[in-house]
Amino acid sequence: MITKLEFFAPYPELQKMAIEALNQHSTQEKLQYNSTVIAVNNTDQIPPTLQCDVVIARGYTAQRIKSLMPY
Repeated sequence: MITKLEFFAPYPELQKMAIEALNQHSTQEKLQYNSTVIAVNNTDQIPPTLQCDVVIARGYTAQRIKSLMPY
């Protein structure tokens, strides 16, 4: 079973750290991920539906995503 993960980072350095961590994860062959750099003032560009099992975001971006998801 593949777990689909969507990661939103507010700046490129955090995105790089996340990708490095995901690539070193012991079950990386079971992960499919997408990583996006998105500034807080651009969160309106997040699509209203995300095709993934897990969303990782922080702060305002996380709250914005939570408001978009009906569940």
